[in-house]
Amino acid sequence: MPDIVSLDLTPHGDSDHDDDPFVVARSAVGIAREPAKLTRSDFRLHGGGTPHWLVRHPLGIDMLVNQLQAVRPDMSVPRYRISPSMYSLLDGMVDVLGMRAWPEPKTMAERVRAGWLIVRCVYCQGAARPLPDWRDAASSG
Repeated sequence: MPDIVSLDLTPHGDSDHDDDPFVVARSAVGIAREPAKLTRSDFRLHGGGTPHWLVRHPLGIDMLVNQLQAVRPDMSVPRYRISPSMYSLLDGMVDVLGMRAWPEPKTMAERVRAGWLIVRCVYCQGAARPLPDWRDAASSG
């Protein structure tokens, strides 16, 4: 029976293990697992690509700009004509508000409920009140 140290336990050509966060490194003692090199995309909270739908929603942008100004008061954020370069900052505010899991409304009734909830959120931000839960838009019918 072969010794466990002498066995080659590394995957060969298996694409299921390509996203393994560790790199297999051989040494004189055996197989050691070292952390892989991290990139900027590894620190994102979501997959990236297109921004959250709140960033593209006219009322959602207002809510996210309010939150960005509250988090970063030293930063000058324009109210109107927001540059697409600001979308990454506004997308980060979606995570701060805890609204990443809020699915994009599809029907007209869902859009109206979402719009009213965003207006309530903007009002609560201005009045320094706690924000309503986004699940209220989905649960009310």
